[in-house]
Amino acid sequence: MTTVQEFAEQLLCGTHLSDKCLAPVDLDYDSAHSSFTMPMRPGRPNHLQFSEERLPFPRSFTAEHSRAQALHFFANHELLAIELMALCLLKFPNA
Repeated sequence: MTTVQEFAEQLLCGTHLSDKCLAPVDLDYDSAHSSFTMPMRPGRPNHLQFSEERLPFPRSFTAEHSRAQALHFFANHELLAIELMALCLLKFPNA
């Protein structure tokens, strides 16, 4: 059985997209919590590293590239939300 802390650490620190998978997991909610050191950034695969480049959100979805870019924006938004929730579980385990 996986503890909530182990699961949250995997979501936050994992460096493969499969580590961020939200498939059903049998979680142990009663385990003792150990201290957690927050990383500077969430774990990411090498091809999905953070960038300083800021691209505008597409204004039109007629081109396939624009639709793909919009999906990328939404997927990144959801990934960040998952990682932030994992961070909250790790920083405030008794909340």
